[in-house]
Amino acid sequence: MKQRALTKPKPTTLIAPARRLAPALRPAPAMRLAPALRLALAMLLAPALRLALAMLLAPALLLASGCGGRTPWGTWQDAGPGQDAAPPRDSTVPRDSGPQPDSGVCEEDEWWELFATPAQEANVLSPHGWLSEGMPQGISVRLKVDVAVGGCNRLAGVRVSLDWEARQVHVMPYLWVYHGTDYCSDVLRLEPEILALPDLEPGGWTVWDDHAWNGPTLLTSFRVRECMDGEDCQCYLWDGVPGSHGDQCRYDCQCSWPLGCVYEGMVDPEWGGSCTQTCSVDSDCPLPMKCIFYAFDVPEGFCAMEREACTADSECPDGHTCQPGPYDNNKNYCQPAMEVLWEVLRCTDDCDCPWGYACTSTSDTMTRSCQIPCRGNGDCPEYLVCDEPGSYWMDIQVCSGWWD
Repeated sequence: MKQRALTKPKPTTLIAPARRLAPALRPAPAMRLAPALRLALAMLLAPALRLALAMLLAPALLLASGCGGRTPWGTWQDAGPGQDAAPPRDSTVPRDSGPQPDSGVCEEDEWWELFATPAQEANVLSPHGWLSEGMPQGISVRLKVDVAVGGCNRLAGVRVSLDWEARQVHVMPYLWVYHGTDYCSDVLRLEPEILALPDLEPGGWTVWDDHAWNGPTLLTSFRVRECMDGEDCQCYLWDGVPGSHGDQCRYDCQCSWPLGCVYEGMVDPEWGGSCTQTCSVDSDCPLPMKCIFYAFDVPEGFCAMEREACTADSECPDGHTCQPGPYDNNKNYCQPAMEVLWEVLRCTDDCDCPWGYACTSTSDTMTRSCQIPCRGNGDCPEYLVCDEPGSYWMDIQVCSGWWD
């Protein structure tokens, strides 16, 4: 139990967190000598069996003994059960994650560890007519990766690396593992990460889970076919203006970055697709849009519609305030308002961190520091980002600064 002064913390200068992630596993060269054997073994490990295995091993691996209440998790309203609403703020007490803001006592003696975890399954989101003949070149391959998350742990994201020579997609899921004393259910839930992979070369591609229990494991495969005669897959002949959200398209190059041409949900792919931004959580989308899942007859994981507006700071999660939205639409939305820390701030638990930060550790540093866990750029305050610039898929799990 730590006593905290009943004044707002003084501004601190801290470092924008560096990329400090657990090293990814890579397939050993010898393993590539027997692709047929690896394929057979991978197909034997059915999704149901893999989920059963995860349920047996998760308690020991994840150390999920508690549940984080109001620890700052950005705009992760859709990250699953276990999240409490932020309490009304009292201007006389520090704006931290304490469950009793009026007492001046921080009781959240908890911290979070970034930990590698296996994927449950992966599926290519594409019109069924393309699964056999292959995705046309010039259209992003959208991949849905499901991850089993236990108790009050959080899905930190899925990193991706591409082996262009072998035409392999390697996925590396990560969890934020909770360490604390609160009760937390050991029930597992599946949480999705949607990836958009642009500019893949023609040929057969395989998707591998580099964090599987038994080493790199085949999840699925797909084909990308070459452009046919009359197809302008790279827009060499197209002289139009790249479209915005919802505009009709046939190839990614007809959409403004970071949008891609999405065909799922279309009655007939011959009619073309729609310029859409792929997302996994609301913070992947520009304001005022939100991330849509499980809508009828439309693709999963895309930015559309309008997220819920706010009227007061008390309606926002820790680290966020109710601020005006874009486009002068006369609405306010919860947006990040944490101080940017420019130096490393060591910590023992969340109580040691400023408002909106969490005490985190990664396997390569073995030390704890105050960071802002994130899934999308919308979780980070000004000057910090969650995704590597120019990348569709490279979440770095904590808000970080990138400068030339």
